[in-house]
Amino acid sequence: MAAERHQNKAGRGDGSGLLSVLIPFKNEREELALTCQSIRATAGDRVDIIVLNDDSDKDFDYAQSVEGLGVEYYESDHRLGSSGGKEWCVAQCRTPYFLILDAHCRMYTEDWLDKALAVLEKEEDCVYCCGVQYFSDETDHQSPKHMKAFGAFWDYNPRSILSCGWNVRIRGEEEFEVPCILGANYLCSKRWWDYLGGYRGLLLYGREETFISVKSWMAGGKVKCIPQILTGHKTRPGKHQPYRCCTYEVVHNEMVCAYVALGPSMFARLTKLWEKVHHPAVWSDAKSLFFSHIEELDELRRKFEKIKKVEHDEVDRMNAAFQKRIGFDYRKLKK
Repeated sequence: MAAERHQNKAGRGDGSGLLSVLIPFKNEREELALTCQSIRATAGDRVDIIVLNDDSDKDFDYAQSVEGLGVEYYESDHRLGSSGGKEWCVAQCRTPYFLILDAHCRMYTEDWLDKALAVLEKEEDCVYCCGVQYFSDETDHQSPKHMKAFGAFWDYNPRSILSCGWNVRIRGEEEFEVPCILGANYLCSKRWWDYLGGYRGLLLYGREETFISVKSWMAGGKVKCIPQILTGHKTRPGKHQPYRCCTYEVVHNEMVCAYVALGPSMFARLTKLWEKVHHPAVWSDAKSLFFSHIEELDELRRKFEKIKKVEHDEVDRMNAAFQKRIGFDYRKLKK
């Protein structure tokens, strides 16, 4: 349960626009306000901004930091996690479309909102990501020192079985199909998201992009990158992450993705791999978490089966074709 605090001194904040920006966060400090300022600087008061303080440490006044930015501010009284926080924010969204953004991002494209709405209104049965460029404290926000990327593909790394690899080669001028979103800048219609079941079933952290992407493809929709919208994403080495993430969380979410969407045969096949490649304690914790809400997962699987139009084999072939286009080399995974 989250306690609400309204701060709508700028911006609509009433759902009367077309798009909301959703930002769940934990321990981001000054980055939250910088991200919100970037949104207002490029979209003015034409968007709602909904933020969820997901049980941050109490050593920083986040409500005060976004005062006057037209932010609809919420605080959670317990940790929802990366997936749960995003799903909670989507539930609060009152506009037809939304952008999920991390609280350490920037909007680089001045007219991103008009570009986003033009794409979303043209094709709603789709999950989108924007182009992304990394930046750090040591570089300016659009430094050529840092890579630009445009969506992702599944690289099937044996140690992280449903992991994603960046697409850094295929760009284009208009939106194009990618196997998987990546970059923490995800656009979707609320109708399509709810139809797919969003992130429901995932817990804490890991594999959000794989889950929503594979469901969109298998439900007869698409996944695309919008390269004409460029966002910035601040790089942070692992030791500087604002919250702790555990391997068993990622493994659990991979299990959920396979169980709900990929089908029984794929789940059985991947189960053998998970047990083989992970430490027994990690595998034990992941299984324990998985079976702690198996009834929910059974219900989600039944619901998805009703809307599924494409088998996973077809999605896998599409991913393999994309890998070939960008020259992905499986041999690097042997290291």
